Amino acid sequence: MLKHGGYLTFSDMIKNENHSENSCGRDESWADCVAGTLKCNDLIQMLKEAGFNEVKLLSKNHYKTSPSTIGATFSAKKV
Repeated sequence: MLKHGGYLTFSDMIKNENHSENSCGRDESWADCVAGTLKCNDLIQMLKEAGFNEVKLLSKNHYKTSPSTIGATFSAKKV
């Protein structure tokens, strides 16, 4: 449980929007963090709807589980 005004920082895989392959929905890709990955803006919107503000993409990194994913770090403040 995060108190109001608390900060959350986390890393997750997001859809690499520079890659044309759409493998993010294949059932067999759950184990390698491909299936279910979201676009950056979709993940930010979900956090806002869950009661966070000041949601930011802090960075993308070189980590990939497939050509269609990329590692990213986010921060958000609990409203």
